[in-house]
Amino acid sequence: MNESSIVDSNSKLNFDEIVFNIESTQITISIFTWDWLTVRVSGIQREIASVIFTEWFMSWFDVEDTNQLNAEGLYEVVHFMSDLKAENSDFYVDLDLGSSPAEALEDLLFRLSDEHALKVSIS
Repeated sequence: MNESSIVDSNSKLNFDEIVFNIESTQITISIFTWDWLTVRVSGIQREIASVIFTEWFMSWFDVEDTNQLNAEGLYEVVHFMSDLKAENSDFYVDLDLGSSPAEALEDLLFRLSDEHALKVSIS
């Protein structure tokens, strides 16, 4: 029998907002929790944003359930992505990064930059 568990963050790390660029994309990272954050993007069309987020999610979700446990006992997968939502000219999704490594978030930032997003914020 499979058992599931829920792990929620009880606190957020406290740090000053970080702003940097990847190519011409301005990245802003504010305080967030790994298991519930919002990624907001501006400067690209809805269809492009939708494809980027969907392809990124599917590459880190492990649909086929083939990932092996790492040394820490984690499968290194994202757990959830909301539907793409629009607000003014921005688009955003809510994410639960689950047990994915930091490289998953880095991968998303590079994918958005590669498609010439003007701004990406994480909070």
